[in-house]
Amino acid sequence: MIVPGRDETVCDVRPWFAAFRDLEGIDFDRQFGGLAFGAQVARVAALIRGHDPAGTLLVGRSFGAWLLLHALLGQASAFEGAVLLWAPVLGYGGAGGAGFMAPRARTFWTEIGAGRPMPALRLILIAGHRDQQCPIKLARDLAKWWPIELHQYDAGHALDTWPLVDFHRMLRGQPAPKLGEIGPGTRGR
Repeated sequence: MIVPGRDETVCDVRPWFAAFRDLEGIDFDRQFGGLAFGAQVARVAALIRGHDPAGTLLVGRSFGAWLLLHALLGQASAFEGAVLLWAPVLGYGGAGGAGFMAPRARTFWTEIGAGRPMPALRLILIAGHRDQQCPIKLARDLAKWWPIELHQYDAGHALDTWPLVDFHRMLRGQPAPKLGEIGPGTRGR
C-alpha cells in the first residue's frame, strides 16, 4: 500500500516499486488533501486493517509517511509487515527556511523521547541529504530512539531528484545499488 506525498499519486511513486505489481494506495488529491489530519489518518488506518501484515509492504512518502506513521501508532500492536518511509515528514521541516510543523509533531517527539515503542517490526527510512523539506537530521534523530534501518542518498525531496533505487532488493535484505550504479530518477509519467 502506498500513501504518497501531497499532490502526488500512486502512479508517481510506483516506478520505484515495479517488483510489487499489485501495490495500491491513496492518491493525495484535492478530496483526500481536503480532509482534516485525523480523518486522513483514520482513512489510512482503515486501509492498513484490510491487509494481511505478513505479505504487505506499506510505503509512505513525504507527508504520506507522516500519515502512515500516525495510523500505525494508533494500532493496538506493532505492524508485522515491512514499512518504508521515503523522504518522510517527521514533524518539522520546510524548504528555503519556510519552516513548518506538522500536526501532532510535538506530541510525537515527546512520546518517542519517553520510550514509545516502534509501531512496526521492520521500519525502513529512506532519506536524502539534499532534502530541505524533510531534513535528514530528523531521520538520524529517530534512529537514536528506534532500531530503524536508515538509508541515505544524495537526493532532494522532489521525485525527479531520486534515483530508481531497487527498494525490492533492500526489503529482501540485499544491498540496494549505490547511487552511481543507477541512473537519475523519473517522474513515472
